[in-house]
Amino acid sequence: MARERLNHWASQIYFNPTKVLEEAARLGFRHVIGGRCRLPPEIARPDRKRLIEDLDAAAFAHGLRVLIPDRDICIAELEAQDHDFVLRFGPPDDPGYCPLQLKVLVSKEVNESQTMDDLLENLNHYADAADLVVAIKIDRLGVDPRGLQIPPLELAEIWFFGPSLEGSNMWYLYGDCLGSPLWLEFQLPEG
Repeated sequence: MARERLNHWASQIYFNPTKVLEEAARLGFRHVIGGRCRLPPEIARPDRKRLIEDLDAAAFAHGLRVLIPDRDICIAELEAQDHDFVLRFGPPDDPGYCPLQLKVLVSKEVNESQTMDDLLENLNHYADAADLVVAIKIDRLGVDPRGLQIPPLELAEIWFFGPSLEGSNMWYLYGDCLGSPLWLEFQLPEG
């Protein structure tokens, strides 16, 4: 990984995803199934999409913090050609970094023609992304990622996450699906 890229990542402002979710819950923002988030109506449409993506990234990173509590995983919003965010992990005096790309299998109400196979097939365009972590939020009840066939991809890791039940603060995290995947159920923080 190029020193310049690492220096750029190191210069970003990183957030504790658990604290982000706690503050969102305190403000009344809450994830719901179906690609929507309960947000105040005064938040403009373009900001709404960005905020939902930020909360999804925070939910994924929070799940990683629960799975690997000794890694101090934090997140920065940093959109580039092949990623939306950067994860920082490890001890503060010697952190590691990895780019994170978020994808969503939206609910059938939002797009009934989207399939998981199509979504996975489209990951092929990240051809030169050996350090890229892809996190796919499953926004459809009844889709269990444990039975999916993952095609060969030149990525670092693939994870799936999403709400366990509609209206619940219980979520799951499943990955890395390019290695030996683990299943974790965790609770989103409440404000």
